Amino acid sequence: MLLVTGQRCGEVGGIKWSEIADDGWHIPNERAKSGRGHLVPLSSLAKEILAEVPQIGELVFRTRLGSWSWAKERVDAKIPHWRLHDLRRTFATHLRTIGIDRLVVSKLLNHAEGGVTKIYDRYAADPEKTAAMERWANRLRDIIGGAPADNVVQIKSA
Repeated sequence: MLLVTGQRCGEVGGIKWSEIADDGWHIPNERAKSGRGHLVPLSSLAKEILAEVPQIGELVFRTRLGSWSWAKERVDAKIPHWRLHDLRRTFATHLRTIGIDRLVVSKLLNHAEGGVTKIYDRYAADPEKTAAMERWANRLRDIIGGAPADNVVQIKSA
């Protein structure tokens, strides 16, 4: 869910069933790092993952919520020198490579905007965010399924 949604470890680790609605995942102000809650549209892939999680209690993910070290250690064995936050960077970078506008990526990451325009522009870009998340889910399915990337050139040996 970290890579599928692009959200922070603490936000994903503390996700509650009550935060999930038809239009997506509503991260409340008190759980958002910035103090500004926001809507994370859930792609079909995110919904598939959530459908596999048994609804026992308030929290979606019930084990080892305070620590991601168990998961990181498993990946460290194959990919050394990486950080969990790299998943957010990967999310943002790949969204840009599939043509998602930088402002939409910023809104999905719940980053603060700069400049005076932020005072006047209150548009949340929810339709654009929803479309971006579904495009990302489709790209992840391609990666997981082993579909060839469109930027790879096959080189024949001589």
